[in-house]
Amino acid sequence: MRNTIAVLRPFLLLSLTTSLGCPDDGPSGDGGSSGTDDSSGGPTTQAPTSGPTTAEDGTGTTGSTDDDGSSGTTGEPPVEATIPELVKELVQMENDGVDVPGFPLEYIPASGELSTIPQLEWKLVAAFLDSLTDAAPPMGPVWGANNDYIAYLGDGWQDEGTPYFAGSGEAGWMWTNFEYISNDRASEGAAPTGIGLQMVTWLADNGVPEFQFDVSDDAEWTPERVDAYILWHKRMLGGALFRVSRGDEGWSIDTSADNLRFDATSDTLFRITGPIDIGVAQDDAGADLPANVVPGTSSNCSGGISPWGTIFSAEENTQFAYGDLEACWSSSNVFIPGGPCDPGSDIVWDTTPNPDSDFTRGTATNTRPDYYSYLVEIDPESPPDLAYDPSSGNGHQKLGAIGRANWENATFHVGADRRLVPDQPIVIYSGNDRRGGRIYKFVSSGTYSSGMSKAEIRNLLADGSLFVAHFADLDNSDDEGTGAEGGVTVGGVLPSATSPGQGQWIHLSVGNRSQLAPNASGPASMTTVGEALRNDTWNGIGGFPDDGTLLRGLFTAATKIGVRELNRPEDLEYNPLDGTLWIAFTNHTRPNALRDDGTLNLDDPGTPGDEHASFARSDDDGTIFVLQESNPDDPGSSATFTFHAAWRGSGEGTTFTARNPDNLAIDSAGGVWFGTDGNFSRTTQDAIYYLEVADDPLQSRAWRIASVPSDAEATGPMFASDERSFFFDVQHPHENLGGAPESEFAAYMDLGPRSGQVVLTVAP
Repeated sequence: MRNTIAVLRPFLLLSLTTSLGCPDDGPSGDGGSSGTDDSSGGPTTQAPTSGPTTAEDGTGTTGSTDDDGSSGTTGEPPVEATIPELVKELVQMENDGVDVPGFPLEYIPASGELSTIPQLEWKLVAAFLDSLTDAAPPMGPVWGANNDYIAYLGDGWQDEGTPYFAGSGEAGWMWTNFEYISNDRASEGAAPTGIGLQMVTWLADNGVPEFQFDVSDDAEWTPERVDAYILWHKRMLGGALFRVSRGDEGWSIDTSADNLRFDATSDTLFRITGPIDIGVAQDDAGADLPANVVPGTSSNCSGGISPWGTIFSAEENTQFAYGDLEACWSSSNVFIPGGPCDPGSDIVWDTTPNPDSDFTRGTATNTRPDYYSYLVEIDPESPPDLAYDPSSGNGHQKLGAIGRANWENATFHVGADRRLVPDQPIVIYSGNDRRGGRIYKFVSSGTYSSGMSKAEIRNLLADGSLFVAHFADLDNSDDEGTGAEGGVTVGGVLPSATSPGQGQWIHLSVGNRSQLAPNASGPASMTTVGEALRNDTWNGIGGFPDDGTLLRGLFTAATKIGVRELNRPEDLEYNPLDGTLWIAFTNHTRPNALRDDGTLNLDDPGTPGDEHASFARSDDDGTIFVLQESNPDDPGSSATFTFHAAWRGSGEGTTFTARNPDNLAIDSAGGVWFGTDGNFSRTTQDAIYYLEVADDPLQSRAWRIASVPSDAEATGPMFASDERSFFFDVQHPHENLGGAPESEFAAYMDLGPRSGQVVLTVAP
C-alpha cells in the first residue's frame, strides 16, 4: 500500500473492492528472519557505525518532521503513507459507514500467533539469544531476555535540535530494555524451566565450559553451577544499543556496527548522583569501585528519550533481584511490623541483600538493594563500563535526586518545538508502578540555557525538588451507594475534560514547611509535610531524619503523609502539542494502604474486624487519564493540576473492548497508541491499539491493530522518526507453561517461543 498521502482514501476504497474484498482474508504477516545477519545490505545511505551522538545544545534549526512530500505530480516517487495517517483514515472510513474488512483486528482467543490488520505487515527484528554483532556466540553481545522499552534515534537528529520525530526514518540507532527471565530459575537440585532452560541449553550448545552437562537434569545442578547460572542471568538483562536500517528486505540489525550490551554485571557501571550516598560498592570479583559507583542495571521496564539524546531506562521490580529495601509492606499493602518502618524511631533502611533473591542466593552476595530501583540515564556515546563523569558529561548515571521506586518510565517537558525550554528547569515525570504507587515530578534547581554543553545539561539532574501528585478529589475506595470506584472516579463519576478532578503537587521533603500534610486533621490539622515526615510516630510509621533516607523509600514517604494511592501508574507520556500528561493506570484489585482520610489502614483492637479489606479497590480493567498542569507553559512552577479520564477499559474479547493499558506512545500529531499487559487467558490476549478519544471517556474507542501470542504482553511501542515504521516488543510468550496455548513465535528449537522485537510497516 505504497501510495501518495494525497490520494490515501481513494486508494483504500479501491483496495476494498480488490485485494481486501474477501471478508475471510486473514491477517497477513511473515515472521521473516531475525535480521541479525544484516540481510538488507546495510543502510541505503552511508552512515557512521561508531555510535550515536548526543546534543551539546538543545537549540538548532527545526526541520519538518511531518512533510507529506510530493503528490507524485512532479514525477517524483510517491510517498508512503505513515502508519498514523493510515490507521486514522481507516477509523474515519468505519465511522463514515464504510465496512473495512479486517479492521479493526478482532480477538483471536487462545492464539499462539502474532496477528495484524491486513493493511499492515510485520517482521521479526530480533529475538532472545540472537547475536547483535559478527562476534561468535556466546561471548559476543546477544539479544537479552523479555524485551520491553524501545527507543529510536534517527540518523541526523542532531541537525534538527531534537531527537523526537527527527532524523532519518530508515536508518539510526535503537535501544531496547531487557527486563527479567521468566519461569523457574536454576537452584541447587533444580533445573531452570522456560526461558531459563532456553538460555542454559544455548550456553551448553555453544561450548561454555560451566554448562557441559545435562542442563535439564535437576540432579546435575550444584551450587557452583547455580553461581554460573546467576552470572549469565545477569548478562541477559539491562539493555542493548544497536544500529538498524531499512532496506529492500525490510528492517534489520547492522551486525557490523559497534553494537553494545549493558547488563546487570559489573561490566556495566553507573554513578549514583544527587543526594544519595551509598559509599563504596564492589564489582563482581569483590574489588572496590569508586565512591557511589555501582555495578549493573536490572529489571529494566520502560524508559524514555531525553531531549538531549540520552536514553532513560527505568529499574522497576528490583526487589526480585536483590531484595526489597522498603520491606514494610505486603503485596496487599498491609503494613508489616517489626521492620525498618516501625513507629517510635527514625527509619534506618536495612541494606543487607536478601539471600533468597535472584542474584543474591549464590555464593557471591556483594550487591545491595539500594544500588538499584532508580531511573537510569544511558549515554549512547560512552562504553558500558564508564560511570558518569560530571566534568565531561560522559558516562552513565542513576538519578539519586529522583529517588528509588518501582519506576516504569520517564517523560520530559519540552516546548511545542520538542526542545528544552530556555530559562526553565528540566521537568521529568515518572510513575511508581505498584498497587497504590504514585506519580512524581522532578524539577531541577538550575534552569536550562541555550548553548549549554552536554555536561551542563546532565549535571542539572543532580539537584532539584521532587514532587508527588496528590489526586485529592479521586475516590479512595469502592462504595456501592455512591458508585465510587477507588482510583477511578470522583464522587462516584468518571471525571471528564469538562468536569475534571483537582490535584496538588506535594513537595516531598523533610524541609517542606509551607504545605500541610494531606492527612493532617483534628488537633494536628496544621501539621506541615516536613513535620509529618520527621515525626517518628506520625501515621503509625517511623520518621525520616533527612531527604537521603526519604529518597530511598518513596512509597513509604508518600504513604506516611496520606498522598492518595493510584491504580498502578504505568507509562506516562508528555504531549508537547497541548501540554498534557497522559497516564496509563493498568489495574488495582487489592486493599489500600490508607483509609479515605489518608490514615494508615490497620486491623487492630481499636478498629472493626477486617477493616483493611474494606478499603479495597476493584479496578480490573484500567483507565487512561490526562493530567493538565495549572501552568502548562511552565510546569515546573505548577503547584496544582486537573485530571480526567480519556478512556476506561472494559470487558473481554469483543471488537472495541480492551483492558490493562501499559505502555503508551504519542504520535507527532498527538494521537495516542497503547499496548496492554495482563490479558493472560484463553479468551483474551494483549494487543496494540490506537485510541480514538471522545469527549465522554466511556465513548472513546480502542482500535486493535495487532495482537500478540497468548500469555505475551505488547511492550515498548515506538515510531521511527518518519512514522512509516512502528516497533513493539512481544514479551514472554507462553510464560504460563501450564495454561497458555503452544506458540511457534520465534521458537528456539523445541523449547518454545522467545521474546522478540517486531516492526510494522504498511503492507504492499
